[in-house]
Amino acid sequence: MKHKYCIFILTAISLLLLTGCGESSKKENVWDPPIEGLTWGMSSEEVKKIYPFINETAEKDGTFWVTLEDKIQVYGISMEVSMSFFESKELMLGLQNMTLKCPEEHIGKLEKELEKRFKDTADPTTDEYGWISWVTGEVISDYYTAEQLKEAYTKRLGEEYMSAHSDYYNGYIAGLPRSYLASYQLKYKGEDSGFMEINGVRLAEMKYLFGEHWKIIR
Repeated sequence: MKHKYCIFILTAISLLLLTGCGESSKKENVWDPPIEGLTWGMSSEEVKKIYPFINETAEKDGTFWVTLEDKIQVYGISMEVSMSFFESKELMLGLQNMTLKCPEEHIGKLEKELEKRFKDTADPTTDEYGWISWVTGEVISDYYTAEQLKEAYTKRLGEEYMSAHSDYYNGYIAGLPRSYLASYQLKYKGEDSGFMEINGVRLAEMKYLFGEHWKIIR
């Protein structure tokens, strides 16, 4: 009888552990885009299948901005959303930046939701211009050295391309390890209040260099 009871207890504990692991694996990373179905590094075509665009504004070097056709519910607030992609013949970084416009009457709610999102991850900082920011405490050097980054870029772009553009990439990669990984910024007061900018450039870049499943591990 005692033997059967022990087996029952061990089985129950195992089930609880498995359930916990399942919940953990489904947990959203706080630095991911706050819009369902989107991840940093997605191509514009992938995003467009989920959220159609109404216009597209080209910038330079493969960067362009799009505005979504419909407003999106984020934290229960209907917001206008624009996104930035980097897609060129050589580099396909995909979705890298996002801006959202929150109605003024919901700014307080949005700020509270962001505080809840980052309470265990990043401390908010404010400035004299009315911005509140949450930034990753980690920088790329917490994961990779400049040598590792150069090796990854060379593997992606090829030695011939890297050699032809060495003046640019040598300087760029040398400074890259000091870059933080992501940030959320909200204009909570003053002119343009309600504007939120989410920077996922480095997360998109790390996925491009080291694989689709790359993520912040700390």
